[in-house]
Amino acid sequence: MSKPIFREKSLKNISSPDEFNQYIRIAAPRTWLILCFILIMLTAVIVWLFLGKLPTTITSMGYAESGQVVCYLSPTQADELTENVSVLIDGIEGCLISVSEMPLSQKEVSQKYNSDYITDRLAVADWNVEVQLSSKNMEDGLHEVSLTTETVQPISFLLN
Repeated sequence: MSKPIFREKSLKNISSPDEFNQYIRIAAPRTWLILCFILIMLTAVIVWLFLGKLPTTITSMGYAESGQVVCYLSPTQADELTENVSVLIDGIEGCLISVSEMPLSQKEVSQKYNSDYITDRLAVADWNVEVQLSSKNMEDGLHEVSLTTETVQPISFLLN
């Protein structure tokens, strides 16, 4: 006589009707919560990839006098400026008037201002390019200047 393939105990478990009425538990609620969280985060990242914007911003200090603001940038930063640059002076929208073609030395910049404090706050380096800006109702003195040179969608990093 041949030996049975399955154990007798296993055959009894399969044939017993007690376990047929119970539900099969596939996943615990905690697993569903984790899965939902992952799907929500993945959806948020995909939406951000297409709708989000990453600005390239140059931040500096500027000195306002008679409604005109002057800030000094390094020559490499000044090369990034174009006509459609977005200008914020202390959070107030402004516009780019001109970018000097000739860089100024630190000594030349310090001669324009009679205060070492102003020269120091303008973050003057060895060579500087003078950038002239304007904004309405700007008080004379030092102001924070933000120049946004470009805005990129995050998806462009994946496609390039």
